[in-house]
Amino acid sequence: MKKFWPIPKVKKSIPLPKHKRGFARNHKDNRFHAGLDILAPYSSDIHSIEDGIVKNIFLFTYPKLDKHYKYENTYALAIQHKDGNYALYCEIQKPKLKIASKVKAGQKIAKVGRIFANKPKHTMLHFEYHSILPRKTTKWYAGKKPKGLLNPTKYLKSI
Repeated sequence: MKKFWPIPKVKKSIPLPKHKRGFARNHKDNRFHAGLDILAPYSSDIHSIEDGIVKNIFLFTYPKLDKHYKYENTYALAIQHKDGNYALYCEIQKPKLKIASKVKAGQKIAKVGRIFANKPKHTMLHFEYHSILPRKTTKWYAGKKPKGLLNPTKYLKSI
């Protein structure tokens, strides 16, 4: 089975867990970082890492998400792969795909979104990997690992 780096035009770089963009880092505000961040320019093409089926699409960040930040609307796209796990592509522009769409490995599925209006160059793909279908934005301020969350670092290193 062929696997693809999610943003082909961006150098493959996986933040280490202790890095502020790395997986499982607890931030100073008790925020568990449920994925890892791949820095990329706004509107960069995002590609599916494997063949799969779109299982969910939802708002990921939005202005009333919390009192700590002034978010813009971004979306999350959950794709189930043949192993039964779900890749969650987050902080993306509204995707054109629909739930139940089939995708091929390497297919363009979305574009990098803009997270903050006051930080226009602060753009990235927030990538999560789950064993349970994510249905809504992770509650980041719980300070603990969400149920079904897998380590995306190990998965992306295998690509």
